[in-house]
Formats: sequence, C-alpha cells, structure tokens
Amino acid sequence: MLYSLTGELLDTRELSFLLKTGAIVWHIQTSKHSIAEFRRMQQPVTVLTYLYHREDQLQLFGFASIEGRHAFSELLRVSGIGPKQALKVLSHITAQQLWSAIESRDERQLTSVPGLGKKMVEKLILAMKDRIPEYVYPSEIRQDNRSEDIMHALVDMGYQRQEVAKQMHILQQDTEFTKLHESEIFKIILENLGLQ
Repeated sequence: MLYSLTGELLDTRELSFLLKTGAIVWHIQTSKHSIAEFRRMQQPVTVLTYLYHREDQLQLFGFASIEGRHAFSELLRVSGIGPKQALKVLSHITAQQLWSAIESRDERQLTSVPGLGKKMVEKLILAMKDRIPEYVYPSEIRQDNRSEDIMHALVDMGYQRQEVAKQMHILQQDTEFTKLHESEIFKIILENLGLQ
C-alpha cells in the first residue's frame, strides 16, 4: 500500500496539486483544507496518500493530516458516497468538524455541505456514529469507559455533546469522581444539564 509521498509541491489548484518525487510528478486530488495546509508547509512536503481503485479507475488522493485521510476513508465506507463527494465534505468542513457533527447528530451542519441532503446525512450519521475516533473528544476530558458510555447515552437522549463534555469535565475535577458509580455520574450530569 502507498502510505505517503514526500517531494516538491509544484502546483496547486482548487482540489488537486502536483508533487514531484525524484523524476516522477504525481497528480494528487485533495480537499480545500489540505491544499491550504500544503501551501503553508515548507518544501519538501509529506503527503499522506489514499489509493482509490475500482475496475475502471485508479485515483490518488492526498492529505496533510492523518485525521483528514482517516475521515476520507471512513466517508468512502458509507454507501452512496464516492471520492468526489467525500472531498466536497472535507472541503466544506474539517475532519474534526465532521466527527463532532456526527457525534452531536448535528444534521444542520452536515446538510450545509453541498450535495448532502437530509436522507444522506441521516445515513451518514447512522453509518459513522460508532466509528468516531478518540481525537474528537476534548483533550481535557479524561476518557474512560464510564465517561464515554455516559457521554454517548446523554447525546443519544438529545443533549449537545459540547454541553455534556463540559459537565463531565467539571465533575472530573472533583476529587471524589473516581469513587462515584456510573449511575451516580449519569444522574449528577443529567441534573446539571437540566439546570441550564
């Protein structure tokens, strides 16, 4: 598998660029966010690649971050989303914003992406909600099974992920947090969310 390429960035366009590695010049497709990141990098640049192949086509995609490439590959796993649509999504919102919108079931943000209608957004959320990577969670929240389970349960109940994360962070500052049972943590956060 082709993991990455390092070389000289020759030309950038809206959704593609040329990368020279030795005597070979690669035409690589990418998102607007990755193009912006590549333009800020010093030469030579390292491109994290994704080789897309089907019976009738072979395309090379490249990203400036692992998160971008990961989001692209996960989008391709959703039925009805091909590479062109996946790049549109990642050009409109960042990988972090995509995962946050999926975690919080934010259909409004996802339907703002050109080409994503309400039905496709519902399908996307359903397909990707169980594959949310750890980097989506705020770094100040100590992740453990209890915290993660409670956050998922409260988000499923309709609470905003950011508000649940904030309450979890506040509670985790309490020295007694580790002694609390999962049901007690759930009850305290639920009460605090109700007071807002």
